[in-house]
Order: sequence, then C-alpha cells, then structure tokens
Amino acid sequence: MVVAGTAHLVNLVDVRPGRAALAVFALGVPGLVRGGPLAAAPMGAAAAVVADDLGERTMLGDTGAHALGAALGVAVAAGNGRLGLTLHAAALVTAAVNGGTVSRLARSPV
Repeated sequence: MVVAGTAHLVNLVDVRPGRAALAVFALGVPGLVRGGPLAAAPMGAAAAVVADDLGERTMLGDTGAHALGAALGVAVAAGNGRLGLTLHAAALVTAAVNGGTVSRLARSPV
C-alpha cells in the first residue's frame, strides 16, 4: 500500500516541470535524517534529472514519476514500524481521495 500510494502521490504532483523531483526531495529528507540509506537512491535519481526537467529539455512523465515514487515508497516501508506505516498509509489514502486538490495545488506557481 505504501509503495503504490507513494508512487501515485508523486505522479499526482507531476503536473509541472520539477514538481515530482521536488516532492521526492521533500519526502525523502526525513529518511536521510534518520539514517535510512534507501532514501538516498530516489533522491539521487531525482537530483540527476531535475535540471533537465526544470529546463523542459526532458520530462519524467508517468513512468518516471511512478518509478521515483515507488523507490521512495520502498524506503518509507523499510524505515518505519507498524505505527509509521499506518500513518503513512492514512496520509496517502487522504492524498488519493483528494487527488484533484493535490494536483491543483501542485499546478500553482512556485
């Protein structure tokens, strides 16, 4: 649930250049701070593509956003206990239910 939900969330915010990568950075920082090495992989991948994505030379699209989100979801799932997974799952369900609002907020200028 957490892996698929995180993949869906990152894809929801991928409505403008750089938004998916920025979401991965924001969501991955707590994992890095806690010392979770798995969070470094999706953050590194996002860092590798963010300049071209922001410059509109390339785009992540659904496949790239889902892949980054799934990798981040794996880090979340591996780095949390039962309570953490329950809270993450609840937040992801809330974001999915309010998907239109999440996408609309991501569309607004930075």
